[in-house]
Amino acid sequence: MFRNFEISKMMESYAFGTAQFSGKYGITNKTGILLKKEVIKILKYLKKKKIYHIDTSTDYKQADQKINSIKFRKWKIITKINPNIVQKLKTHQEIQNKIENILDLHKKKLGVKKIHCLLLRNEKYLMKKNSKNLFLALKNLKKKNYFQKFGYSIYSFKNLKKLFNIFHPDVIQCPFNIFDRRLINTENYTFLKKNKVEIHVRSIFLQGLLLSDIKDLPKKFKNWNNHFKKWDQWAQNSGLSKLDICVNYPNSIPLIKRIIFGVENFNQLKQILNVKKKKIICPKYLETNDKKLIDPS
Repeated sequence: MFRNFEISKMMESYAFGTAQFSGKYGITNKTGILLKKEVIKILKYLKKKKIYHIDTSTDYKQADQKINSIKFRKWKIITKINPNIVQKLKTHQEIQNKIENILDLHKKKLGVKKIHCLLLRNEKYLMKKNSKNLFLALKNLKKKNYFQKFGYSIYSFKNLKKLFNIFHPDVIQCPFNIFDRRLINTENYTFLKKNKVEIHVRSIFLQGLLLSDIKDLPKKFKNWNNHFKKWDQWAQNSGLSKLDICVNYPNSIPLIKRIIFGVENFNQLKQILNVKKKKIICPKYLETNDKKLIDPS
């Protein structure tokens, strides 16, 4: 019974990322865009495992219809919009109308009644003068139940406190993995915990790099061969697979509420969801702040 409870709690923490439904996402991705037949298998399996949180974006042009292909209205949609789409609009009402139209169309294509969480990406735009009108529009939309939660999708923590001063979020989505631990440095961890923000993490496999054999790394990552060798050696010594470690490490951080992952095919999904829960403590020497490595974009 306890074992089943642990598995259930792990499943509850997952959100499925759908970037691969629309494009070739991931540095090591050799599959390309997932075909509808494979998507249906994936979605049905997620539903069977009671994983209802789906992470998507209004920019994933082919994803909406694919998500809607099994006609399941209970998906908890976490979606992202780029605030650049409203940068030429002057009033909060114009911005509100624009975002309303985008979300109405998005919901229709997805086949859902509401958006669970709306995230803003591109934090540079959020620091501009017109941001006050944008956030007023978002406040109104939240009151109208266009979404239950609001937050930011960030790549760095540089402007974190400034963003909170402009509009306090319910959710922050950020990268986190064995190499990239900026989320849990003392300053960021303390600040987010104090402000009671729900944390979602992505890039737990560093776009597939953390699961790759050293010999298969793209040439542009050869400069970090020594770092990958240390990771490879530590993983071998742990007695666990790289997949086990990458999935369980964020599950070992109490602050993290939701873990977002994507797959290249159905078999990868089954492998991830079959990972058994373990407490992971990673050595400090595997951490790096080298942005050229931890931000592959």
